[in-house]
Amino acid sequence: MSAYCSKVVTGGPIPECTVGFRSGGAIHLPPDPSTSVQLGAFTSGASRFVTRHGSFALNDSLRSALKSEADQHPANPPYANLVYSATITGGKVAAVRRVLKVATRVIINAAFGGRTLQGKISTTTGSGDYGSTPTLPIQIKLAQAANIVKDSVGGAELVGTITNAKKPVRLPGGSTLPALSSSSHNPLTGPYTEHIALLRFPSMHAAFADQMVLSWAPGGPTGMGPEFFPSVGTVLGLDPLGKTWNIVLHGVPWRGPSLSLSASTPS
Repeated sequence: MSAYCSKVVTGGPIPECTVGFRSGGAIHLPPDPSTSVQLGAFTSGASRFVTRHGSFALNDSLRSALKSEADQHPANPPYANLVYSATITGGKVAAVRRVLKVATRVIINAAFGGRTLQGKISTTTGSGDYGSTPTLPIQIKLAQAANIVKDSVGGAELVGTITNAKKPVRLPGGSTLPALSSSSHNPLTGPYTEHIALLRFPSMHAAFADQMVLSWAPGGPTGMGPEFFPSVGTVLGLDPLGKTWNIVLHGVPWRGPSLSLSASTPS
């Protein structure tokens, strides 16, 4: 099993990948058992199953079984963290067998570790609320590796810093991002500071409703959006993230900033 990851822990129901490889992808799949039995993972929302040979639809009974599992384990739906061996019949996935659990920290690190997010953030209004359309340029530098946080979703979060919170930032192309603090409608006020964290939250409000969460403070307000949710398929290089992550504040969007972000190419 060590062929899958840099570090694999055994002793549980199935082995768990706790440290990914640094090159060639965090997870290295061994050869498939046959053309009809292939190794892979589910995409975001478990809408498809992806292998090195293609993307496959699920038969109805398998989809129903996955939903039942997600309903029974809302904080940790199995589909979101596993590598499977899938039986392909008639161009669809008929059955799956669990092969490897992938720690959330490995997934977050592979998708976002060391990357830069850049885009726009909405501003405060005269009434103290926030506009719904992001307008001010923003850049976020993410840490290289996620922290293990036992009471967070999935047990891991990746911290980041808004680099132009208090000072301008010069970009490689020669342009400059102005400091958010220079705006009369600076969005970074109260609990909204330059310090953020990313959390991965599968099946947030319902089965398969996967969300990537931006947290502004421990126990504080959070924003969310599905486009940047990394699946195990994403880690395998088979389920790309969306081009833009559209984030709105959880629950009361007008009480916090909205963001629209894109990500730098992984290093």
